[in-house]
Amino acid sequence: MSAKSFLLGLLAGIVLAVMAVAIVAVSLMRRPVAGPAKPTPAKDGDIVVSVGESYLSTVATEMARERDESIQSVSVDVQPDGRLDMIVAARVRVVGLETTLQIKLISALQVADQALLFSVQKIQVVGINIPLDALPESLRSAIAEVEVEANQQTKDLLRQNGLVPLGVSSDAARLTVALQAK
Repeated sequence: MSAKSFLLGLLAGIVLAVMAVAIVAVSLMRRPVAGPAKPTPAKDGDIVVSVGESYLSTVATEMARERDESIQSVSVDVQPDGRLDMIVAARVRVVGLETTLQIKLISALQVADQALLFSVQKIQVVGINIPLDALPESLRSAIAEVEVEANQQTKDLLRQNGLVPLGVSSDAARLTVALQAK
């Protein structure tokens, strides 16, 4: 398995997890709301979806495993200001020996031009920081393609369901997206 294929599969799994959050938002919109409403992000929306780290980790792991069986787990750590840190553990063969490799993806989710935009900010391997501009062009292109595809699919999904994102906020454990019906 080449590094490009591995990273592309990994990023696709993560993007699919973000898309799953949007799908959950749409399904929650169609269900009656139980209990008192939770505080919303800076902008009020018709619908406010708050998703915890454990759910995001479960969905990201399932989606990543569908793309590549060597991925053991994806752990999502929600940070303030819409930042998502993801640690992906995968079994890889190095010089004939199997070992677990951990890759940390530092990404962000934000609202711009009435769309949710996912972007990878930085990649770290076993604590080594790798600036995106230091990666080979083919790998940077693969990351850019995943970002574009994820953003377009999310935009299409929200548009089909008559929703416009208003804001994204996060604290140390939850990601919250405010949506408004068109």
